[in-house]
Amino acid sequence: GERWVKFIGFLGAAANWTIPIASMMNLKNPPETIDPIMTSTLAAYSLVFMRWSIAIKPPNYWLLGCHLANETAQLAQLSRY
Repeated sequence: GERWVKFIGFLGAAANWTIPIASMMNLKNPPETIDPIMTSTLAAYSLVFMRWSIAIKPPNYWLLGCHLANETAQLAQLSRY
């Protein structure tokens, strides 16, 4: 039922947290190590999935939070680049 869907959605969001965590950890690396194409791609990916996470039924707020964090991290990396 719906509890199962929410649980699977939570697991997917939890796995997705590896992306913003990696980006946040990379904030300590020199800016010249940043790949602007990959960083821009990850930022675009998160914009799409932020919208998708609230368009689905039921909305997946765990996934929204993950992609909001990733969007912030990727934009911080782009500003450093």
